[in-house]
Amino acid sequence: MVPSNVPRPGGQLHPPQVAESNARHTIEMQEANEGNQLRNLNRELDHGVPLDYWWMDAGWYPFTTGWPDAGAWEPDAARFPHGFAPIFKRARARGEDPGVVRAGAGAAWNVARQERSEKGEGMVQAFRRPESPFETARFRLRGLEAQVTYLIGDLDGGQEAAVRGAELMEEGVPVTIAPVPGAALIAYRRK
Repeated sequence: MVPSNVPRPGGQLHPPQVAESNARHTIEMQEANEGNQLRNLNRELDHGVPLDYWWMDAGWYPFTTGWPDAGAWEPDAARFPHGFAPIFKRARARGEDPGVVRAGAGAAWNVARQERSEKGEGMVQAFRRPESPFETARFRLRGLEAQVTYLIGDLDGGQEAAVRGAELMEEGVPVTIAPVPGAALIAYRRK
C-alpha cells in the first residue's frame, strides 16, 4: 500500500505528521464554530499534543441540509465570523504552527486542502469518484495573496508551474485525473 500511494517528495518519504480534530464531537463540523474550535485546540495543546494539522472536516462552510450540501467553499460567516485566522493565531501564540485542513465532499469529486497560510504553502488532495464524467476539474484556492506568484505542481511527477495568486483564487487550479476512480496530490508554495 505505501509504495503505491504515498508521495515521495525528493525521493524520500514524508516524516510522520500529527493531525487532530473534534469533527465527531461537532457532528462532522456541522455544529463547529470559532469558539468550540479554539476551546478544543487549547485542550489538545494543554495535553501536549504536537500538532502539524488541525483537521476541520466537512461542514465548516454554509449549508442548508447538512455537510454533504456543500455550497460556497468559504467559512460560514455566522459560525466563523473571522474566518480561520483566530485558530492560526491561537496555535502560534501557544508555540505551535499547524496548518488547517479544510475538507469537503461533492458527488463527482472529493477535495481536501491542507494549508499553512503563514508559510504560503499548502496541498490539495483531489479524488475523482467513479460516477464522475469529468477528467479535469478546477478548484479555487481562497485566501492566497493575489499579487504573489506561487509554484504549483503535481507530486506524482508533474511539472511545477508559476501561477499568480489572483489566478488561483479566481480561476482555480486545474486537476486532471484520468483513471476512474483516481487521485492527485497538488502542492503549492510562494515563489
